[in-house]
Amino acid sequence: MALPSGPYLTQCVNSKGSDSCSNRLPSSASQISVDQRIGYDAIAALATAIKRNPSSADSLLRRAAVSDQIDATRTLAEKDFEHGAALAAPARW
Repeated sequence: MALPSGPYLTQCVNSKGSDSCSNRLPSSASQISVDQRIGYDAIAALATAIKRNPSSADSLLRRAAVSDQIDATRTLAEKDFEHGAALAAPARW
């Protein structure tokens, strides 16, 4: 399953809460990913990418999108959405 990118990530960031990214994915596709533990593998791979580059909003938002689909990692998703949005926001001078 491809991870969301581009404008879709912006929508996910702006939709924190009841209208989350996982609500926009076909339930059968997300369930297959969870059943096959693909989501957990993706989270692990993205965690490695984040460790290598902690200021990568893209990696944080991608991990948030995957984590938001799994009940056990939803808290991580919320934190990643917030941190990724803060990193992606333009700097204020």
